[in-house]
Amino acid sequence: MVKIKRKIRKKFSILFLGAILSLSVQTMILYYLNNFYFTNDTQLTFKEVSLKPVVSANVEIKLDPDAKNITLSPSGKYCSYYSEKKINIISLVDGSKNSLNLDKDLENYHFKWHNTEDKLIISEKTIASNKAGIKIYTYNTKNNSKQEALNYNNESEIYKLPASNAVVAGIELNTMNTIMYLKVSTLYGKCYLERLDISGGMHKLHINATRVGNFFVLKQKDELIYENLNDNKIYMTDKSKNRQIEIDGCGKLKLLYVDKSDTAFIGELQNNMITKIYKRSFDETYEENNWNRLSLENPISEDNLHILNSGNVYVIDNLKGTVQNIQDKTKVTFKGDFIAMNDNIILSSYEEKLIATPLK
Repeated sequence: MVKIKRKIRKKFSILFLGAILSLSVQTMILYYLNNFYFTNDTQLTFKEVSLKPVVSANVEIKLDPDAKNITLSPSGKYCSYYSEKKINIISLVDGSKNSLNLDKDLENYHFKWHNTEDKLIISEKTIASNKAGIKIYTYNTKNNSKQEALNYNNESEIYKLPASNAVVAGIELNTMNTIMYLKVSTLYGKCYLERLDISGGMHKLHINATRVGNFFVLKQKDELIYENLNDNKIYMTDKSKNRQIEIDGCGKLKLLYVDKSDTAFIGELQNNMITKIYKRSFDETYEENNWNRLSLENPISEDNLHILNSGNVYVIDNLKGTVQNIQDKTKVTFKGDFIAMNDNIILSSYEEKLIATPLK
């Protein structure tokens, strides 16, 4: 009888300890899930790469006389341009050049530098089974390599265009995810906006516009703000709806830019010249009148106004060879003819040479 009682007590002790251990493990798991996994305060953090500017130290870089579509990389370390059926990528540090041979005419391609990396995004029009489509490539300056964009099956895709005569006329990236937006135009003057997910395909956006002007991505919301050239008004997409952007007391408006913090810059037009600039952040609940005004000393053409990803606004004076920040009035002098600028450098040409001038 005593042995039986001891065995019962031993089994009970084992069961009790097992229950305590199981309860402890469950409590720890529930604590983790409640405080870390299922919390309502969970935030997704995206790290934006900050590229350090690297500018040439008096290196003479020859520019081809027939160079077209000259653009700057985000760091200001590279520029690209089209010449003789090639895209040339020039290092503004040492003058070295790499080239991508193009199999088709230039109108079959669209090139755009990534917003935060020294990579080119390339769309190439192709014809397969009598249907027009595009393929997407990336060119990496670090290793001089061109690669096809691959879906989740590690395969490249051809994304169908809405018409055989359609071409890509613009690309905007959402650097918070892998989505890109394309402006697709036809020979008949119509323009459409398409949403491209490398793995999910390309889909036409439902907007009441067949002629689209400037357009930009509101990255936090993954929505677009765009110009409808049919009615000369500005709209933003809002969960498959279209909301008109208006500014009290303003007439004709021009969409100028959206910077990295989702701040939109809109100009008021008079006689095709920008007379006022208004800005506001869209990383918040939209309110019609929440706009800040930036002053311009004189009306200016859109071509001579540059708004950078940092939110700084510059006026270009080609005759004087200067760029001036309208917010703090600082002025930088450059040599030759202005080509492009970003947050790091001013790129100009002088006697068929490229000149990189530090902005700061």
